[in-house]
Amino acid sequence: MAVITGGEKGTKGLSAEQLRTAATDIRGHFLAEADAYYPEWSITTALRQWTANKYFEPAVVDKSLVERKEFLRILESIVRRSPRPDSIALESNVFNGMRTFSFDRFRALTCHLATRTGGLFKTKLNKLLFYSDFVHYYIHGRSITGSRYVHLPFGPVPDAYEVILDHLSSSGDVMIIACPGFELVTPGQRTKGSDLDETEREAASWVIEKFGRMSSSEISEYSHREKAYRFTRMGDQIAYEYAKYFSLLPG
Repeated sequence: MAVITGGEKGTKGLSAEQLRTAATDIRGHFLAEADAYYPEWSITTALRQWTANKYFEPAVVDKSLVERKEFLRILESIVRRSPRPDSIALESNVFNGMRTFSFDRFRALTCHLATRTGGLFKTKLNKLLFYSDFVHYYIHGRSITGSRYVHLPFGPVPDAYEVILDHLSSSGDVMIIACPGFELVTPGQRTKGSDLDETEREAASWVIEKFGRMSSSEISEYSHREKAYRFTRMGDQIAYEYAKYFSLLPG
């Protein structure tokens, strides 16, 4: 099977570039040797999980039958429970802001926020996405991305955000830099100018102006005080109608 180009001896995990290289090699192996198709994002996500708690030297995924089975078990689990990011689509309703999900708009909004906000950790990014989508809905009657948002311990987050951000990372749209206790999101090599329309840029810019200087913990705590969070329970989807009750809204 394909070689994983590991870090230096004693290194934990792989860099984003190493993940992309390994995922491409492994995907090619599956196609050539097993006639099996796995999207690159699913292999990258499996690699992140498989290497998360491993201190290793350069190795091959199937250096032993046990490790090969472990990796394939993780990969199959990810594919079963996680829809392909660009196929997440629902009818327009109050939980997606009256707009079906668009991976391209999610990518555009994420890149817009990443290029205009310093110190953008995952927790903070999720809250800026939440406020951008809900503020746009409040003004214009529909969200930007069509994302569903879920009540989780650190505040509202886009549904399946881990899968989508892994896909954005593997495609080079953003870089996710692992730091002790958190993950930093920065523009990637493929990040380009915003594909958002004027109203979407205005909503995102207003959110950056009001919340962009907050730390991850500050914006997380702020979002916990919103009725959208207080009046929903763990795991609930959050209706966009809660936008009109935000503590701060555009004039």
